[in-house]
Amino acid sequence: MNSDMVVSSNETHLGYRSDLSPEHLSKLVQALYSCSINEQFLNEFLQKLCASCQLRSAVAIVIDVSDMSFKGIWGWGNDHQEMDVVMNSELYMHDPMVQKVVQSEPNQFYTSNLDIPNVREVMEADMEKWSDETGITEAAGAMILLQESLSLMVFLQRGVKHPEFTSQERQFWTQLVPHFRESLTIHQQLAKVKQVALETPAIMNSFPLPTFLINSAFDISMYNQKAKIWLKQSRSVVLDKNQLRLVDRKTNNLLRLETSKLLNLEYDENSDLTAHVLQWDTGVEKITFVLKPLNKISDQGDSHKSVLCFAHQAGNGFSISVKSLQQIFGLTRREAEICHLLTSGLSVNDISEDLCLSVHTVRDTLKKRIFIKCNCHSQNELITLLLTSPAIFMQEGVLEVSN
Repeated sequence: MNSDMVVSSNETHLGYRSDLSPEHLSKLVQALYSCSINEQFLNEFLQKLCASCQLRSAVAIVIDVSDMSFKGIWGWGNDHQEMDVVMNSELYMHDPMVQKVVQSEPNQFYTSNLDIPNVREVMEADMEKWSDETGITEAAGAMILLQESLSLMVFLQRGVKHPEFTSQERQFWTQLVPHFRESLTIHQQLAKVKQVALETPAIMNSFPLPTFLINSAFDISMYNQKAKIWLKQSRSVVLDKNQLRLVDRKTNNLLRLETSKLLNLEYDENSDLTAHVLQWDTGVEKITFVLKPLNKISDQGDSHKSVLCFAHQAGNGFSISVKSLQQIFGLTRREAEICHLLTSGLSVNDISEDLCLSVHTVRDTLKKRIFIKCNCHSQNELITLLLTSPAIFMQEGVLEVSN
């Protein structure tokens, strides 16, 4: 888990403090899931949360409740040195807000000005001194249950220059609780992939699509159980001398070319490498290949590049949850259904027939609404985004959708 603290002067505004609308909540949920696939994870989300809700600072801590030890930490608004002091001297354990959260019903936010009357009067001297030095006067906190003895403690803080929390805000934050839990699960799953470079079959088999790991020599260093089954059934793709080979020579060369491009990209630790998509329709099989570059830095500092190749064949039974598409990208039910069918291998004409809409309506919805919400400019780009997003890991019905 990432334990780095990141502080920056850049701000991303999603709304404003008094805006507790479903639209504001939807934007925060999208930002949360978007950050779940990034290296810095909650650092980036907490920055956006502070900017849009007039917070002094925000901290999220993965904690083992059996001994109250910190297992991971993200934050925004406090400098790095301050957070180290907090961890080393365990000042958080003396905070009445923390004690309130630990002792109360989990999975909902509590706020010091609403749930702890005269909060400063019950502070210990060292905690009150810390509060004065940092300028933090109000806090909202939640203990979000994860698994076994692990929990995620989230604290949102305001200072002397910021307004007090309200009961409406407390209810607003509580609606984010299941999304914190789900996004952290996704982040941990994807982090395992990056950290061990898919060295264990269990991680490979967690992907719901046929998945191959291609190394710099174009050899398949590993593939999952779904890929093994798919290779037996496909009439267009084979594993030849430990390399993925397409029967159509032109498309096979194109796949190698796109893979080569990703293997030769300059790697920047501070940015995610982009994914490429290649669609191939043989008339018998319609296959979409999504290529996602990985970069592993060894203990000796060496860089090892590989490409993760997802193979998605139309009609193979895999489909992305409509609800997860709604949640992550802020789509309406109809927009999510169009995306769902698009990733299932259907054309615009097929989608129009399936949904009883005109082709013009489907194209218009894609270009004027879906592309804008997903920040895409083409169907290929959209399919790539959807098939490499956390949506593929989420099951139908996991989260409730408010719109």
